[in-house]
Amino acid sequence: MKKQILSIFGLAIMGIFVVSFATAQVDHDIFVGTNGFSPSTLTVNVGDFVKFNLDPNNSGVHYTTSVSIPNGASSWNYAMTCPTCSYIVVVQEPGTYNFTDQTSNTTGSFSTSPTGIGDNDKKSVGLNIYPNPVQKNSVVSYRLNSTDGQIIISNIVGEQVSIYNLSDKSGQINIYNNLAQGLYFCTLWEDGSVIAQRKMMVIN
Repeated sequence: MKKQILSIFGLAIMGIFVVSFATAQVDHDIFVGTNGFSPSTLTVNVGDFVKFNLDPNNSGVHYTTSVSIPNGASSWNYAMTCPTCSYIVVVQEPGTYNFTDQTSNTTGSFSTSPTGIGDNDKKSVGLNIYPNPVQKNSVVSYRLNSTDGQIIISNIVGEQVSIYNLSDKSGQINIYNNLAQGLYFCTLWEDGSVIAQRKMMVIN
């Protein structure tokens, strides 16, 4: 029965992914250059990918750093210079993310929408990934109401690539990066039902 549910859920994931990227603009671009950030403010949803890009007309290194971010979110500090011309920040928690570019001495921010897709999924508080994007390994923390749970990692076409059986109501597991680069879904199951889901970006 669970396999059948997972198969149906895999197809549902595909639909959610296509619709989200087509209509909800889940990716956002911010350009960093001599004059600072463009745009300097954004409204986003939990689960969105915010991509910082080095302005193609810019020369030199720009140091982009998170200043104040919501509890549970991952901080960042990147030196941007080509060929490392961009990086992605995953919006993990609701709230406001403030950041600065040390080179141009400018600031920017993005905030989650109160009606965002991710904010409406209140069950997602039971599942967190840190750091995300994943480079070498990440820690997935979870919280359940029972001791019958699973964490399943699937690719964007719904194929399961990793399954972790859970026997405690809360805890954490280490996910080592033996996955191909790309977007994955980390799903928390309890008693045969999905209770939380997070997007997970793997970069090599």
